Amino acid sequence: MRLFSPDINFDNIIAGTVDTWVLWNLTGGRVHATDYSNASRTMLMNLETLEWDAALLDLFGIPAQILPQIQHSLGIFGTTDANLLGAEILIAAIFGEQQAALFAHGCERPGMMKCTYGTGCFLISQTGQKLTRSRHKLIATVGWTQPEKVYYALEGAIFTTGACIQWLRDGLKLINTADETEASACQVANTNGVYFVPALNGLGAPHWDMNARGAFFGNYRGSKARTYCQGGARSNRLSSERSS
Repeated sequence: MRLFSPDINFDNIIAGTVDTWVLWNLTGGRVHATDYSNASRTMLMNLETLEWDAALLDLFGIPAQILPQIQHSLGIFGTTDANLLGAEILIAAIFGEQQAALFAHGCERPGMMKCTYGTGCFLISQTGQKLTRSRHKLIATVGWTQPEKVYYALEGAIFTTGACIQWLRDGLKLINTADETEASACQVANTNGVYFVPALNGLGAPHWDMNARGAFFGNYRGSKARTYCQGGARSNRLSSERSS
C-alpha cells in the first residue's frame, strides 16, 4: 500500500480478516474485531501472548492501529444492525473455518481430532490448553477460546483430495461421474504397488512445498481408479500419524 500510495494516512484505514469484514457489515460498521482462532492464522499474532506480535508487525510494516481487536471465540461481539435483518440479533461466537469444525464435532479433549473432506482435506487435533509445537511440521494454531480458557490445536492440510476426483472426471476424462470411482475402486483388492502423489496444487503437510507437482509411480496397464482415490487417503493418514 505504501509502495503505490506513499502519502496514505493510515489513521483513515482499518484492515482485518474475512470474518472482520463480515462482522463489520453485520454490525453496520460499529465493530472492528476478530477472534483468536482467525487471528492466529494471519501469522501476525503471537500464539503465546495472544496479542498482535510487535516484531512481526514491524517486519512487515503493518501499523498496529489498523488491525482488529482480538476477542474470545465464544463471547459477545455485538448485535446486527436492525436495518439489516429487521432486528438486533446477538453475535455471540466467531470461529475460523477448520476450528469451527473441530468445535462442532465435539473435540473437547486433547487428542480428539476431526478431518473434513472437500476440495482438500484438513485434519486438526485438539492439544489442550498448552501450546504444542509439532515435531513433524504440522501447524500450531488456536482452536478456540472462551473467557479464561484457550484451546490449542495442530493442523495438517492436504490441498488436493476431492479435487483429484474432479480432475479425473473433467481433466483426464477417465470417469463420467464422481460416483463411478467407488465401484471402480472396489473391483481390486489393493493398488498393486501403484502410488499417486496428489500434489496438483503443491504438497501440504508435512512438506509444505508449493512447487511440488502430482506424480504417478508404478503405473501399469491394469491400474484402477482406486489408486487415485487412495493418494489423498494416504496423505491424510500421514498427517494423522504425525499429529500423535
